[in-house]
Amino acid sequence: MSNKINIRKAKISDLVSIQEVFIEASVLDPKDNDHSRLKDYIKFSVTNKRILTLVAEQEKMIVGICITQLNDIKEKEAKILDIYVNKGVRSKGIGSKLVNEVIKSLKKKNYVNLSLYSENNSKTLKFYKKQGFQIGRLIRRCDKMLNYLS
Repeated sequence: MSNKINIRKAKISDLVSIQEVFIEASVLDPKDNDHSRLKDYIKFSVTNKRILTLVAEQEKMIVGICITQLNDIKEKEAKILDIYVNKGVRSKGIGSKLVNEVIKSLKKKNYVNLSLYSENNSKTLKFYKKQGFQIGRLIRRCDKMLNYLS
């Protein structure tokens, strides 16, 4: 398999492949056959002008996804909602390439702030710190602790 990674905006024709990345990344139970809410979310993310959805392709296969909400036009703030890379190609710089492309796209639109929420997972936090994010505060949800990174 080639190491060449192409980062591009997602298209409607990518919906099934993006869904497969979500499922493969263990976000959803692969035995659960009803992924209608996921399909709706992906379709909304790909077609909404206030959301930047990027995919990472390797040999014409989608192996990663990053969904970023363009929050406040006046404040120029954006938030990464989801970022997933297939298990078989993790730790190869694909997540970093997705984040870098998000930042590049946001700079072109004069956005100044990019944030996200992350589970309190040391590997995940290490990845985001490597991308230049800083832990802003811990947020307690009913079911788990989350870190707010900016």
